[in-house]
Amino acid sequence: MTAIDGLVLAIDTSTRGGSVAVGDEEGALLEAVHLDPERGHGSDLMLCIERLVPDPARLKRVCVSRGPGSYTGLRVGLATAIGITRGTQASLVGVGSLEAHALAAAPPAASDVAVLRFAFGGQVYAARYDLSRDLPREVEAPTVVPVADAAAWCDGCAAVVGDGKALELVESLEVPLIEGERPLAEAVLRLGAALGDGDEGTGPEAATPLYLRAFEARN
Repeated sequence: MTAIDGLVLAIDTSTRGGSVAVGDEEGALLEAVHLDPERGHGSDLMLCIERLVPDPARLKRVCVSRGPGSYTGLRVGLATAIGITRGTQASLVGVGSLEAHALAAAPPAASDVAVLRFAFGGQVYAARYDLSRDLPREVEAPTVVPVADAAAWCDGCAAVVGDGKALELVESLEVPLIEGERPLAEAVLRLGAALGDGDEGTGPEAATPLYLRAFEARN
């Protein structure tokens, strides 16, 4: 890391087990750490970031998952990213968690990949992407789909990426089912580093969480 001037930090806390990565300004990974899924994101997130980036002055950009996903996780990740950018003058970039999930787990060059993630309340988060190029292109924007309609929503796709619970809903489909519990911070790094200043996902809207579902209190 010592030979690289500018660094990019990536944070993903959209699921129970999050991750943090640091790379160069081109999005090349330098190091990554997975957070303990049995501990709250707030317990370890800043400790991991401080270890990966001991000199915050070198940060040029902070990329963070903005959802959809865990309400608490997204709030922790976004608040942390905002605080870091305010303290360092690094730019802030928000990345869709389902897009990162697709990039991290989908087969390369797949033209139409569905991403499903269990969302509680009888629903799944869903989106579809074209991965025939270096980075995903949105085919169907992130939405919520009733679990009973998940298989029909994925009809015609080349593969389905998702967590275990979501993939159980589409076992009847004759396409590859690829389990990926966490959209890794490495994918958030690649996606965020590829955005230019002024692109969608940069600027004030970067810190706006994409919840998609009304909040439901849980014990």
